[in-house]
Amino acid sequence: MHDADGDPVDSAYVKLYANPAVPRAELSRLLKEGMTNGAGRVEFDYTGLFEQGQAGFAVMDILTFKDSSYAEGVIKILEEETNEETLVMQPIPPQ
Repeated sequence: MHDADGDPVDSAYVKLYANPAVPRAELSRLLKEGMTNGAGRVEFDYTGLFEQGQAGFAVMDILTFKDSSYAEGVIKILEEETNEETLVMQPIPPQ
């Protein structure tokens, strides 16, 4: 997680979740939440949910926020690989 100046964002809340157009199964098992560290990173481990021989794993939505900034994105999680996505936090627009 970085801010608009490219600096890491510490202690930002991050949520990974499945949001398919047509839900086929209970998706709460895929939900992961955490806080970024001083380097603006958070790690989630889906190893226990992966099944050998499975073609692909999941495409997850990402939501993060801290104070009055937020970012949204998508990450494709491939089995037996480290998958990374960098989001840039922006000010929350006025309503």
